[in-house]
Amino acid sequence: MNFDDPSSVGVTSHLLGVLNRGLENNGKQSGFRDVKNAAKRFKKDLGDLQLMQLLQNRFKLSHVSASVVDIVNYPWTAIYTTNYDNGLELAHQNNHSKFKAVNNLDDPSLIVNGTPIIHLHGYAEDWDLDSFEKSCVLDNDSYRSLAGLRDWLKRLRHDIERAEIVVFVGFSANDLHLEQVFFNVSGLKEKSFFINPIVSEPDLDMHAAQEDFGLPLYIGREQFSQIINTAIQEDLPVEPVLASFSRFKILPPSESVPSVHEIEDLFVWGRISESQIKRDLTQNKSDYHVLRREISELRDELDRPGRVVLVYGDICDGKSLIVKGAVSEISSSRPVFVLKHSYNDLVEETSNILSYYSNAVFVVENCFSVGDERLSKVVRLVSLSEGGLILSARSISTEAEIEKLKFLRNLEAFREIEIGGLQDDEAESLIKLLDQTAGWRSVRVLSHSDRMKFVIKDCEGVIPRVLLHLLNSEYVREKYKEEYNKTNYLNDSDREMLIAALLVSNLGLNAPLSFLSEVFEADLKFVLEELNSRTGGLRLLRIEGDRVQTVPSIGARNLLRNVIEDREIVNTTIKILERIAEDRHREDFEQHVFAQFMRYSILSSTVTNEKEINRFFDHISKIDHFRRMPLFWLQWHMAMCEQKSWLNAEKYLEMGYTAASAYEKHSEKKYKRKQLDDRKAKFLALTAIGKEKSGAELFRDFKEAIDTTGRLIRDSELTHHSFETLLDIAKALGDRAYVLLEGQLPVLLLKLDGLVVLARRRVDLVPSGYQRSHALQAMDQISPILEKLQKS
Repeated sequence: MNFDDPSSVGVTSHLLGVLNRGLENNGKQSGFRDVKNAAKRFKKDLGDLQLMQLLQNRFKLSHVSASVVDIVNYPWTAIYTTNYDNGLELAHQNNHSKFKAVNNLDDPSLIVNGTPIIHLHGYAEDWDLDSFEKSCVLDNDSYRSLAGLRDWLKRLRHDIERAEIVVFVGFSANDLHLEQVFFNVSGLKEKSFFINPIVSEPDLDMHAAQEDFGLPLYIGREQFSQIINTAIQEDLPVEPVLASFSRFKILPPSESVPSVHEIEDLFVWGRISESQIKRDLTQNKSDYHVLRREISELRDELDRPGRVVLVYGDICDGKSLIVKGAVSEISSSRPVFVLKHSYNDLVEETSNILSYYSNAVFVVENCFSVGDERLSKVVRLVSLSEGGLILSARSISTEAEIEKLKFLRNLEAFREIEIGGLQDDEAESLIKLLDQTAGWRSVRVLSHSDRMKFVIKDCEGVIPRVLLHLLNSEYVREKYKEEYNKTNYLNDSDREMLIAALLVSNLGLNAPLSFLSEVFEADLKFVLEELNSRTGGLRLLRIEGDRVQTVPSIGARNLLRNVIEDREIVNTTIKILERIAEDRHREDFEQHVFAQFMRYSILSSTVTNEKEINRFFDHISKIDHFRRMPLFWLQWHMAMCEQKSWLNAEKYLEMGYTAASAYEKHSEKKYKRKQLDDRKAKFLALTAIGKEKSGAELFRDFKEAIDTTGRLIRDSELTHHSFETLLDIAKALGDRAYVLLEGQLPVLLLKLDGLVVLARRRVDLVPSGYQRSHALQAMDQISPILEKLQKS
C-alpha cells in the first residue's frame, strides 16, 4: 500500500497520519485522532484541491509485489477494494490480463470487458475537482452523502451471494457499512476466507471480527499466491454455477409419526417439516398434511418434455405443499432446481443448467413477482428443452397479470392446474388433522357428520375458508397475541422490521433477509437472536436460509388486522415504500413489493382505520416519485370512494389522468388509460347512487359510463373488469331510474341493451379461469335487472 509503516491493518490510521502531517507542515492546527475531523480541517484550511492532490500523490504506486500479480491472475468474477490506489490495476497490467477500473460514481449495472476492479471508497486516478467530493469516502459519515454507494453495496452483496468462494486479502472487517452487507449475505461464512500475515499470536479482536464472516487463515500473501497458481493449473468445474437457483435436496422420510406439535407448527405457525412430507408421500398417508390429487396431476404433466405448468389457487390453499410433494417425487429421478433470487443472468443460468442436465425441472414459486422479460425467456427456454418448469401463483396475481398469462397460454407446452375444492377423502384427512390443533373449538361442530358438512358445504371444500376459522379462532388469536407481546422488548424500528416480514407474507411471499436488513439498516439475525434469548424463542417468524419465514399468510393477515396497531402498519409500509423509491436499481422482488404495497386493496386488507389510511396517502403524496405515478392517484381515488368522499375521489381520479399526460410528455410513450377509464365509469355508477343528482346530470353520467365501458369491451385485450363495471352501471340505473326525466330511460336502455349484446358475444375472449368466470357471473346478474327495467 506504499506505506513505510505496515504495522496497522487497514488504511485509516495511515491516512490520519498523512493528513495531520500535511496540516502541520503548512502551519495549521493538527494532532487530530479522528480522520473525519482531520479531513474537515484540511479542506477548510488548505482546500479541496490540495487534499485531492495529496491523496492522489500518496495513493499512486509504481510497482506491486509478485504475489499480488499472481493473486489477480485468478479469474475472479469481481475484485472490490476500499483503497484509492492503482495497485490492482498495475498487477493486471503486469500479467497482461483484461480488467476495468471502476469508480464508485460509475453505474453499478455496467457490464465490463475483463475483471472489474471496483473502488468502493473512490479511485484516486479518476478524481478531478468536480468529482472528488462526490467520490472520496474518508469515513463512515461519507456513506450518507454519497447516495450511489448504496447501489454499489447492493451489487457487492449480489456478487458475494453468487460466488463459489470469497477471499479477503488484508481486510480488517471494521467498515460499518460493509459489515452490514456481510451480515445480510446468506451462506457467506461457509465460503469465505481471510488471508492474514503469518504470526505466532493472532490479534484476538481481529480474529473474532473475521470469524463472524468466515475462516481466518494465517498463511500470508505469498503462500496464498502459491495456492492460486496451483488452482489455475486445475480444470475448471464442469457443474453449472448456481446463483439464482438452488438444487433441491431429497430428505429421507421421517421414521416417526408426526407429533401434535409438528402438525400445529404446520397449520398455525407455518413451519414445514420436509421429512414428514416425504413420509406421507412414501406411505401414501395424510398423517402430516393433506395429500392432494393435484400432486399426481402435476407430477404426470412434468413427465412430458418441455412442459410448463402453472399451479394457482387462493391464499393458503396449499400451493407450496403441492409443489413440494410433486418435486419430492420427481427429484428421485431428475435434478430439480428451485428459484431463490432473480438475478440479471437468470436466463443464462437456466441455459447452463439445461446444457448440463437436459431433463432438469425448475420451480418458480410466486412466479409473477419475476420480471416480465426474464420470466418469458426462462419459460420459452424450458419449453424448447427436455426439461420442465413448475410455476405457482395466487389466483389474484394470476388474474392481475394479463400480459404474462396471455403469453403463457399461447405456448403449446403450457398447462394450468387450478387447485380445486377438497374431495371427500381429502376432507376426511383435513378433519383428522384439525382435530389435533384445537381448530374446532370456535366452530362448535362436534359430530363427524357436522364437521364434514362444515368443510364440504359451509366452506365449499376450500382449505383457506376452513383455515380462516382455525386461524381466526380465539385459541389461535391468543397464541399469536402472546407471541407478538414478546416484541415489546424491541425498539420501534426493530419491531417495524418484524411487521414488514408479516406484511410481505400477506402478499404470499417470504421476504429475503437482506431486503429487511437494508430497508431498516439493521441486522435482523442479530435482532432475532437477542429477542429469542430474552423470550425463549419467537414463533411468529424465523430465518431459514436467506429468507424470513412467518406464520401462514392468513395468520399474518389475522395478526396485522387484529393484534398490531394500524399506525404501526402504516408507518412500516411508508418506510418500505420510501426506501424502495430511492433505489435506482430495483430487483424483481423489490419492484413487485413496491407495486403491491401501493395498492389500496392490499393496505385495506390489514388497516381499517380511515384516519390511518388517509395519513398513508397524504404522506406519500408529498414525494415526487409517487406523485408522478398515475396508479398512485388511482389508489387514492379508490380509498376515497370507499369512504364516500366523492369530491376528493373525483379530484384524485383527475390527477391520475394529469399524471398520465405528464408521463406521455416526459417519456414520449403512450400511456394505457384502461384502468383509469374503467374506474371513471365505475365512479359515475357509484356517484349515481351515492350523490344527489338531477335527472339531467344522471342522464349525462350514465351515457358517459356506458360509452366508456363500451370502448373497453371492444378492446382487443379484454379483462373481466369491464363486465363487472357494466353490472355496476345496470344496478345503478335500476336504483335511480325514477329520477330520470321523461324519455331518458328508453334512450339509456337502448344503449345498454346493445352493449350487453356485444358483451355476451365477446365474453369468451376474456382469459379463461378466474377472469372469465367473474365476467360470466356479471353477465348472469345483468339480465334480470334489464328485464325489470324494460317492464317499468
